Amino acid sequence: MMSVFIVDLQNVNITLRILFRPIADRLPDIFTNLGVDYDERVLPSIVNEVMKAVVVCIRTLCCFMPRRVRQLYFLQSIHL
Repeated sequence: MMSVFIVDLQNVNITLRILFRPIADRLPDIFTNLGVDYDERVLPSIVNEVMKAVVVCIRTLCCFMPRRVRQLYFLQSIHL
């Protein structure tokens, strides 16, 4: 979970849940190159970068969109 302050000083908590399934044919290569615990070593850095990108997007929207437009945008994107 990441806690972020946006433009109007609201605190927003963002939680990201990752569901992944590696390609079965590639598992021998993955295990050889990255190790059996590849998911614990690789996924945290990927998740961190995704969270940073989401925060940048939120901050950008907060700077350029009125509050009501942001609310509608997020509500619409959730229901896609």
